[in-house]
Amino acid sequence: MRARSAHEFRSRDRTAGEGGRAHRTAPLPQLAAIPALIAKHGHVLGAEAMHLHKDRVLGPDAARMDRRVVRRIRLAEKMTAVDLVEVQQTRARLIAETEAAIGDAIVAFPTTPNVAMPIAPLEADDDLFFRENAKTLRNTMLGNFLDWCGVAIPSGVDRDGLPTSLLLSATHGRDTAVLSAALAAEPIIRFSEI
Repeated sequence: MRARSAHEFRSRDRTAGEGGRAHRTAPLPQLAAIPALIAKHGHVLGAEAMHLHKDRVLGPDAARMDRRVVRRIRLAEKMTAVDLVEVQQTRARLIAETEAAIGDAIVAFPTTPNVAMPIAPLEADDDLFFRENAKTLRNTMLGNFLDWCGVAIPSGVDRDGLPTSLLLSATHGRDTAVLSAALAAEPIIRFSEI
């Protein structure tokens, strides 16, 4: 994973070398607050999925669905109305805070913090699957929670030949800006190996 992080930052640094402006910033505490909020109160998406698919995941159709999808949706059964309001209000505050902190910047970071792992261990162990799935979705989930737009650009492969990607993101409504940045940065970011 360290090699992958270096690979991703080299992509960012190459972009800066080609005329883009890139700089590292202090960590945004709002990003760290999101996983803690979800761990304590649940996720809005889970509540929405439970609302839409309640009859399926609690009925006989659940047997025809992927057991892990059913389990993840059913986590929302534990959410209370107070939890949902807490998540919604905190989300609105975190969106406002990150928009103020980021402004018009394009944020670049690895699309995932890890590369794909072998399927067999994930199929054999649901707890391992959930841990790895949460890690894999972490970076994109943060942007989703904050209502960001983003473009993932393939950036090559790691030492084992597994694909890597750099995610360019911007705050809500800045789709044109992030797409323009991605088009300009893609030829610089793409390269074959670390």
